[in-house]
Amino acid sequence: MREKEKAPAVKSKKPTCRVIKKLVLHLGWSINNQIKACNLPFAYVGLCYGSSKGADATWDYIQNNMEHIKKNCHGFLLQAMFGRTLCVYGNQQKYDEIKKFFEEAKLETAGRAINQMLEKIQIRAKMLERDGEAVTAYFS
Repeated sequence: MREKEKAPAVKSKKPTCRVIKKLVLHLGWSINNQIKACNLPFAYVGLCYGSSKGADATWDYIQNNMEHIKKNCHGFLLQAMFGRTLCVYGNQQKYDEIKKFFEEAKLETAGRAINQMLEKIQIRAKMLERDGEAVTAYFS
């Protein structure tokens, strides 16, 4: 992308730091098809696995741009996007929030991937609840 081109407007909460601004800008490029559809899910995966702020920015983007995602991602792309992104979370509160969102979004074509992603979040949450103190002590 040339420096003089402006990124498209993205429906998102205001980012809190420069890194998140860049992440939201990156996500905005996907709206204008500057990222090929076949690569789009993996752009989200990279953002989610890169940091917790990247995961939060991706989750915010998904919530605010679901209609665009439904329109432009189908089949494997949709499954890859949801099956491999939000599973980085590991607490029951986030599990409940994500589950409620996807129940209302009605994405039948990605149902299995969404269920697997939710299961991974729940497993992480239970593991952290059970072993959180030991893990914290180990890394302290």
